[in-house]
Amino acid sequence: TDTVANSMFNWINNNLPASTRSLLDVVTFSQYQEQAPMGMAFDQVMRTLRAEFPKLKTFVTLSPIPGFRAWLVRHAEARVAGLARVQRQALARALGVETLTAEALLAAADHARELDAQAPLSHWLQQCAASYLGQELQEGKPADPVARFHLGNGARVERINWAGDPSPKGWKQSYGMMVNYLYDLKRLDKHRSQLAQGKISVSSEVAKLTA
Repeated sequence: TDTVANSMFNWINNNLPASTRSLLDVVTFSQYQEQAPMGMAFDQVMRTLRAEFPKLKTFVTLSPIPGFRAWLVRHAEARVAGLARVQRQALARALGVETLTAEALLAAADHARELDAQAPLSHWLQQCAASYLGQELQEGKPADPVARFHLGNGARVERINWAGDPSPKGWKQSYGMMVNYLYDLKRLDKHRSQLAQGKISVSSEVAKLTA
């Protein structure tokens, strides 16, 4: 494959047999199966893979966002208060309410499984997830435990995937969203340095969601 996986379903169904792995130019690590040999740093794992499969160019995870839903429940009112008028009106129309409230949004989010990624409500949830992953720090470290691991190892937040994990667990954790963390071997140290200064590295796509 030459694309980044955006859901567990697609990742499982697109897995290739070992005989074709040397043709890959993208490796997607599922967070559910990332288990490096004990004592081996994550960047060592990537360099080992690249040495074995020289055509590999991109290393990306497909990871859960376990802390997102609980965070959003705590911050929903502030998120609603910060909405621009146009987006507030679009969300109110989508929900069929005159006055948009955090309670109404959270209640609607519980039933958002069938929405496409561009629907007003799902887009708002993706914006919130991007802010959570790309801006939220606790004691100088990413708030989300999985983000803390990958960003601490030099990755950047690459893409938010709507409906990436529609399982009950995925829905309970993050309304079914998953995230890709991208490891650029030439920028691992730069990203670690930025994180040490309180700045999380994100792609331009994720940055647009937080704008």
